[in-house]
Amino acid sequence: MPETLALLEQALLFAFKVSLALVLGAACAAIATSVVLTAFQIQDQALPFAVKLIVVCVGLAAAARSIGYEMLGIVEQAFALVASSGVSP
Repeated sequence: MPETLALLEQALLFAFKVSLALVLGAACAAIATSVVLTAFQIQDQALPFAVKLIVVCVGLAAAARSIGYEMLGIVEQAFALVASSGVSP
């Protein structure tokens, strides 16, 4: 049981780290876009969403390799935990 909780904690922390980085990037992009739009008095509603979408997509693409390796490690640990539990299907 402690191994299961440790694995769950690791998976939750991983999800938190990935989502926190993307949310912070999108928030910074939104603030910068808002400042620029305010400075030039542009009242476009779609531009901030497009900028945030681009920032999140670029962030996911940049971190895809490390996200994949981390997910692979968590899944391998989960399968090893299931295999060591001794429960047959």
